[in-house]
Amino acid sequence: MFNFNSGIRNMKVLGKMTSELYAFLKRNPVLIKPAKCVLASLYRVRAVFYNAFNRREQPVAPNRSCDDTGRWVRDFSSHQTVSTASIQYVHQQTNSQRKVPGHLGDRLFWKFSQNLEFSLPSTFVAQIPSARVLDEGFVITPDNQLLNDVSVIIDQKSSEHRAFHDGGIGPVRRVSGKVAVLASYAGRGYYHWMIDLLPRLELIRLTEYNLEEIDKFIVNCYLTSYQIETLTKLGIPKEKLILVQFMKHLSVELLILPSLTNVYQAVPKWSCDFINKSFLDTEHHNHRGRSRIYISRSIASRRHVVNEAELVGLLKSLSFKIVTLEKMSVSEQARLFQSAAVVIGPHGAGLTNLVFCEPHTKVLEIIHPEAINLMFWTIASHRDLDYNYLFAKGNLARVGGEVCLNSDDMEVDLDAIKLILDKMGVS
Repeated sequence: MFNFNSGIRNMKVLGKMTSELYAFLKRNPVLIKPAKCVLASLYRVRAVFYNAFNRREQPVAPNRSCDDTGRWVRDFSSHQTVSTASIQYVHQQTNSQRKVPGHLGDRLFWKFSQNLEFSLPSTFVAQIPSARVLDEGFVITPDNQLLNDVSVIIDQKSSEHRAFHDGGIGPVRRVSGKVAVLASYAGRGYYHWMIDLLPRLELIRLTEYNLEEIDKFIVNCYLTSYQIETLTKLGIPKEKLILVQFMKHLSVELLILPSLTNVYQAVPKWSCDFINKSFLDTEHHNHRGRSRIYISRSIASRRHVVNEAELVGLLKSLSFKIVTLEKMSVSEQARLFQSAAVVIGPHGAGLTNLVFCEPHTKVLEIIHPEAINLMFWTIASHRDLDYNYLFAKGNLARVGGEVCLNSDDMEVDLDAIKLILDKMGVS
């Protein structure tokens, strides 16, 4: 007969093995593709065991949703004799402006011209008793409502949210004390980690919570060098972390819930400033000898420049340094971008480091016209950079007939890049 406690111990061992394998793969990106099916199989096996041998605590899906955490707090508190639910607002809703980007041709592409202005929602930190945290930081209230505004899945309607279908994977782990959720959708990757996850710490600090008095912090994972480096720098010790990568369903005694800081590419200026001041050593910076850099995605798992050899040859003739950021620490990347006069790169997480650039740095993002994201243009605008875009050629990747945006390889027209570099004054 199966022993439940033994099964749980075995699952923990499997989780540890999986995390170590994942960390190894992140250090060796060329191995990611052939290992994806193996990792997926391990997760499926783990989920099957949890669901098969822990039927006493099967996850319960929420029965409805609420679009506004503040409204939920007010409604919940009005029905409680003694309620520990509360909310503090940090930033008011504001409108912001992106700078007009440089480009080839006479007309600005419609997706840029229609998004010069954008709205930034108000930010807050809520305190919720007996809350559940699901999967990638999704929050379920004690009266079983999914809080939509802090449980966003990119490009998915709230009514189709996966929380309504499975309620999480594995048994509920109960966590006592004050627990802050930092995890967010896609929060494992460098861009989402730096722009979505870490600024939630700043919101907590701005509401004058003492971070040392918070017992646990929920993050997506703690495996890669940049995750370890940044949390260490911000004073969050490893022993206070809960990884939703392996604990996908948590019941929390008292949840500290900061709002999402970046919804639908509306990156706020305050979060860019927070990342800049947190990881940039301004005291020892030398502004002389500003460099030109090209961000290579040669060892990334996807979205390569297929004619990169020819592009690199051209850029080297213009004194560009070719950099592979996966091999650098966050502090090294910060120093590199702060010293840059010109930054060129295909759309990808490496451009997150534009937060470290000095004002008026010249930027060229190479992007597919059918897969335009506005996040790096937004960051460049907040940092007062001279942002330009160049469309690449390429067929969008498809899975089962569906377009997979930002997964496609790109081909750069060398004549076009010469023209736009000349227009940027880079020769």
